[in-house]
Amino acid sequence: MTTGYIDTNILIDYFGGHPPAKAALERFTDLKLPAVVYIEFMAGLKTPEQEAAVDKVISALFEVVQTDMAICREAARLRQKSRVKLPDLMIYATARVGKGVLVTRNIKDFNGDEADVYVPYGV
Repeated sequence: MTTGYIDTNILIDYFGGHPPAKAALERFTDLKLPAVVYIEFMAGLKTPEQEAAVDKVISALFEVVQTDMAICREAARLRQKSRVKLPDLMIYATARVGKGVLVTRNIKDFNGDEADVYVPYGV
């Protein structure tokens, strides 16, 4: 089965109890979280208790993928072709380097028609 690399918007929906987000994650046997997504999500939490609880769930469900030079190179190649914001390119580059699928609902920046982008539901 293909590896799903989860975008921040899907993670927010998942933790918000949105059933389509849960269903989207269940399509994949292997779930990974780009480091940028982890940072974006954790930055939105308000208390140390929230952080601890979320960390437990994230550790149980996802492998957090650290940014390395291959990801940086891929993000640079993507940036040459697109004016998408750097954090979004880093997330996409992480999925591409890992030969997985970006799971996102960000249709502004990513085309759901691409083989390596999965848009499971609308806003």
